[in-house]
Amino acid sequence: MRRGRAPGAATAGLVVAAFAVLAGAMTGLTSRAEAYAVFAGDPVDPDTDLPWTILPGVPLILPQNNGKYRPPIIDTGVTGDVDLVVREGHVVVGPTMPDTAAVVETVVAGGAHVASGSEIPFTVIASDGTNPALGTDMDGLPVIVAAYADLDGDGVVGPTDADGASDDGRERQESDFLVGRQVAFFSNGVARGSVAAWKAAPASAGGLRVVLVAATYVGPMALYGGNVPDGPAVATLFPFFPNLDPDRVIDGGHVGPASETEPLGVVFEMAFDVPVGDPVLGTPFALPTDGSSPTIDRASSVSGPAVRLRSVAEAPVSGWVNGVESTILRGASGVLLEPRASASVADDGPGGTTATLRLVPVDVLGNVTDPPPAMTAQVRAGAGLAIVSPDTDGDTTRETLSIGSAAGVEVVVGDAGDAGAGGSSSIVVVTDGVPSESVAVTLSAGGSEPTPTPIPSTPTPTATSAPTPTAVPVDPVLSVVEVVGGSTLGTACTASRTFVAVVADPQSDAAGVIGTATLNGAPAGTIELLPGAAPSSLVLPTGQVFVATTTLSPSEIGTLAISWVAHDSSAHLSTPLATNLPVAAMAPSRVGALSATPDPALAGTRQSVVLSVPVADDCGLRSVAIEVDKGRGFRKAAGLRDNGKAPDATASDGIFVGTAKFLVASPSSLSARVVVKNRSRQTTTVAVGALDFVSP
Repeated sequence: MRRGRAPGAATAGLVVAAFAVLAGAMTGLTSRAEAYAVFAGDPVDPDTDLPWTILPGVPLILPQNNGKYRPPIIDTGVTGDVDLVVREGHVVVGPTMPDTAAVVETVVAGGAHVASGSEIPFTVIASDGTNPALGTDMDGLPVIVAAYADLDGDGVVGPTDADGASDDGRERQESDFLVGRQVAFFSNGVARGSVAAWKAAPASAGGLRVVLVAATYVGPMALYGGNVPDGPAVATLFPFFPNLDPDRVIDGGHVGPASETEPLGVVFEMAFDVPVGDPVLGTPFALPTDGSSPTIDRASSVSGPAVRLRSVAEAPVSGWVNGVESTILRGASGVLLEPRASASVADDGPGGTTATLRLVPVDVLGNVTDPPPAMTAQVRAGAGLAIVSPDTDGDTTRETLSIGSAAGVEVVVGDAGDAGAGGSSSIVVVTDGVPSESVAVTLSAGGSEPTPTPIPSTPTPTATSAPTPTAVPVDPVLSVVEVVGGSTLGTACTASRTFVAVVADPQSDAAGVIGTATLNGAPAGTIELLPGAAPSSLVLPTGQVFVATTTLSPSEIGTLAISWVAHDSSAHLSTPLATNLPVAAMAPSRVGALSATPDPALAGTRQSVVLSVPVADDCGLRSVAIEVDKGRGFRKAAGLRDNGKAPDATASDGIFVGTAKFLVASPSSLSARVVVKNRSRQTTTVAVGALDFVSP
């Protein structure tokens, strides 16, 4: 296969974080194509004397001389045959290739290890172009199996103009991002395993159709310390044309064989954008879900038991960003939904304009699901809001909902306060006594800037016989307001920030802190801080602590300015304190201090070093890696993960951990940096000091 790269290619989403121990050393096998039955009759690249990588039924696609597919070179005189086949189920493989499953298997999303679900059994079969290529030539080779979902139910995974071109961007979500992944190993030309899907739809809506694809390299185990075959790639039909150069696919910097504690990551990238209706290629990568494609198979994924309600809105047809994963949910009757975290209610007083929220039952993975009989939940209105409908008890601040189907319920909310007061509030959903969903609601004040409303109280009267006391301070003092989670915001992604304020009050009756926000001078709502505990990492002055965590979604670059005022129970106000948060198009990833164990490490011997660093990003993280300069420039030393698997202690705690192996000849100090890629395709590189190696 060609080793050309496509540096500007879009990430296609196939990430397998478990390249477990590879069985067998593959000794005695030659690197020539003739040693493997899957390459029987395949056309050969004259530059490498190895078969071309061609997807089945697709013309030969080559890069330009610079290694980039811009544009791809299409040779319609050469078409890929069948080298690899995946079948749903653990099928018996004989002299002829088994058909796709006659009955579509139905599984519950999540799998046994993630949720109370099940997994899709699969069989991957090597092929000589027509029949199974049974034999020992591929024994021990790993094969990657991935699942992709037909979110919109049009019978195809990926963009297609068969249903019109307006929704092609939304359909790209199907081809760009997988919904399941697993690795299996060949024995006698067959590899078996099972894969869990994390996306699903209600059983009442027919579930979510997913398609299984597979890919592997074929050759002796000669690359990356004996972890990766040194040979061409073979694959079933894929929803895109992947760049399969191992230098791009396999994590670099790995020393020695992979293991369960030191996995080897795999990332497939698009070599070029998925063509739709191309004059030469047509739409070759759209995956049919009816079992008609000879190399792939399908299953149906249904949602698990309902655990809570989720706020949703109908997903728009257009406006989707290629390469940026968005949550698309398939709901009742196949309607496509997306999460709705915020809403706006006109600030026109009681009986005025209303807003409607839809709440649907979801499983533990967030998939829309069918509710159990007699499922109920309570919805509560925050300050300034009223629940207009349903209203069965005359209490507009809360309502008990009965959930009868996957379609959920509609809740109509309106303004409960004075017109023009403005501000922000929320609608909270409580399931089984626990708050399980919150929708931020802005009361649009029609351009008037909201001001904090003091909490009224009656001061204690002073006896007439007492002497007039000496004047003492009565106003609370707002000492400091800290921002936890980074000061820079971005317009591309919603940010969650925690604000912590400290108030020193002479009467010790401080009641709260209110922040009035403006974005580039325009009103942007209010934030109320309430008594609470500060994060242990903060060093604060003495006083009463007020805290709130809020969601920020600035709509334009500039500055989000917040003017904070503390008030006490006697309506005394502090002097305002300002917080200014810069707003960029894309906020950088936040990277903390690097830790190494052991520290220092030993020189002169091969040693494993566990590296950890806190990382966060408002747009979500795609990959975190450590690069080290050993004197020839920075090279990747390890990929870091936050999945709770050794050496990472706790999943999703924001601490990314990995193991790197070093062989440093003499005592030295190596510069290190962290490279972070987020889900909006931004890369942040941060220097994190040095790794020290000393004499034994």
